[in-house]
Amino acid sequence: MKIIQRLILLYLCFLCFFGTVKSEVSDSSKIEIELPKPWNAFKLNLKKADFLYNSGVELLDEYMLDEAKEKFHQALTIYSTERRFESIGNCYLNLGYVADMNSDFYTAIDYYSLAVDNFKKIAYKEGLADAYNNIGIMHCLLYQYDKGLDYYLLSLEIEEELNNEEGISYSLGNIGLVYRKIGNIEKAIEYYYKSVEIKERIQDKHGLAITYCNLGSLYMNLDSVDKAINLFRFSYDLHLNNDDLEGQAYSLHNIGDAMVHKGNYAEGAEVLNDALSIRINLGDEKGKMSTYYSLAEAYYGLGNYTLFKQNIDLSNNLATQLKQQDKLLQIMFLYYEYYKSVGNVNVAIKYLEDYLDLKNQIDEDLRAQQILETQARFDTEKKESEIEEMDVEITNLIQEKEIQKLKIANDRLLKIFLGISVILVLVITYFIYKRYILRSRLNAILEEKNAELEESNRTKNKFFSIISHDLSNYAALLESLSGMIERKYQLMDARKLSEALTTLNSTAIRNKELIKNLLNWAIAQSRKIKLYPEQHNASLFVENVVNSLKQIAENKGIVIQTDLKSNIFFFADKNTIDTVLRNLISNAIKFSSNNSTIVIKTKSEKDKTIFSVKDYGLGMSKVDLDKLFRTDIDPKSIGDNVNKGTGFGLILCKEFIEMNNGEISVESELGKGANFIFKLPVESN
Repeated sequence: MKIIQRLILLYLCFLCFFGTVKSEVSDSSKIEIELPKPWNAFKLNLKKADFLYNSGVELLDEYMLDEAKEKFHQALTIYSTERRFESIGNCYLNLGYVADMNSDFYTAIDYYSLAVDNFKKIAYKEGLADAYNNIGIMHCLLYQYDKGLDYYLLSLEIEEELNNEEGISYSLGNIGLVYRKIGNIEKAIEYYYKSVEIKERIQDKHGLAITYCNLGSLYMNLDSVDKAINLFRFSYDLHLNNDDLEGQAYSLHNIGDAMVHKGNYAEGAEVLNDALSIRINLGDEKGKMSTYYSLAEAYYGLGNYTLFKQNIDLSNNLATQLKQQDKLLQIMFLYYEYYKSVGNVNVAIKYLEDYLDLKNQIDEDLRAQQILETQARFDTEKKESEIEEMDVEITNLIQEKEIQKLKIANDRLLKIFLGISVILVLVITYFIYKRYILRSRLNAILEEKNAELEESNRTKNKFFSIISHDLSNYAALLESLSGMIERKYQLMDARKLSEALTTLNSTAIRNKELIKNLLNWAIAQSRKIKLYPEQHNASLFVENVVNSLKQIAENKGIVIQTDLKSNIFFFADKNTIDTVLRNLISNAIKFSSNNSTIVIKTKSEKDKTIFSVKDYGLGMSKVDLDKLFRTDIDPKSIGDNVNKGTGFGLILCKEFIEMNNGEISVESELGKGANFIFKLPVESN
């Protein structure tokens, strides 16, 4: 459309140059030259804009969002006219805050991005740091942690350029929070400690108190309870010095929770009661709900069922009033545990059913909310696109109307006009046709991609169903075994107790392997794994992996033989290929008979390096071979070996090999073992 507008303008210029225009054009079409405004009027205009902007900030502080939004838009109109880019950016920042408070996170991102555009025009780094940080927060609230991390890093880079230690510390804390959300606890701790170092230097006691609490929660995840309690106490002392009652209650609650987790139920209940007293005085309903629940856990551990029942009922009532479904889920499960322990099976089953119903409802609500947010985003973008197209069309119609008002002064110009008009129509027709063809192609591509996405989603849904079933089975087995040992260990002889503990340990290891592989696969699917491909010596690489697994093989009397050609290299990421080779050799050991042999070979073929891991175990049928490397097949349906694992490791191997531009295959016959082969490039493509 812009090309068409330019052609029209060229056409008008041509007419003005070669001919005359009659005075029949209406007065409204006359060109007027606007003279510069007097300096006083300019200053008055800016004062009015500043007044509107400050009024919007005051209304925002009072949570009068609609009124604040109107003031910012009014100020924005004046600032835009005067090209005051810093003020324009600040208006968009505050409009982003309004959208954020209304939980309209996508609109907030749009406003913050407009702020970035304007701050960039004047290289206003302080504003850019704030805008990037806010965009990062919005993406995290939308569970888009990879995008959130990117914007936090941009904000951190600018804060470091400005040497703004307060901004640096908060950016580091936000980055730590992202790593905490995606489950990278070690990385989260690293960034939180970096933030602590700066906060201590600038004496930011409030920020320190919050960061210590966050660190304590992370160490709880690592089961370092004593370290977590110390950090919570540091946080409490800081809140105490700042006279921050809300912070004191929060820290005391965390200390009490940690003590209950450690088994110090009486001491934990005492600290939790101190937290509850503060929260009652503050009228903190949500805080009271959480503390009542933690007290119920403490009294349950003490066997004081009267106080347990009293506190769990209070927590349940508040959670129901506040519509806190996640907490209700925890409460229902604790009710189930309680009634099961006192032998009231019917009531226990009822609470378990309520728990499962609510969990399913929460999952459905979350999926529905995600669909609605996506649809709302699509509708908004579609409307904005339609408005832009309408504006262009209206502009074109106005220009065409003005053109029609122009009269030709003589025959020569009339002929020129007719000729150019024909050319213009042809050009417009051509571009409309091209646009139609392009849109048709895009629609076809979109339909194809949607079909692929639907098929992929169906496959992954089935895969997740299989994995969740395995996790549930492992969890149930762990609960059953640990419960039996807890109740009957005094009645069990040493042999039975050892067998039960061995089974419990084996189940826990399998559960851990499944969860670790599932997390690695999920990270690989989201492409969050960063590859660092380099050229490696194949024989040295294989020998390092084999040496780390020799002891496991020797325990079964298995000999690992290697046939490694010297001076063979491959180009790939070390960590992912290490995982692949380790997984294949571990599987070979697992499925080989005692006192057998495993053969590992490398060889070169054109521009590929070929690795093979062969065992002489049970082998697989052709039917089982066709089931390997597939997420839509239940791994438990493959083979009949009682020692078989989850089957998920091979799926992860395939992902890692393909990420490194390689390929993997398997050869096997029933009763003759299996030979897993993968190929990797010798050099970078």
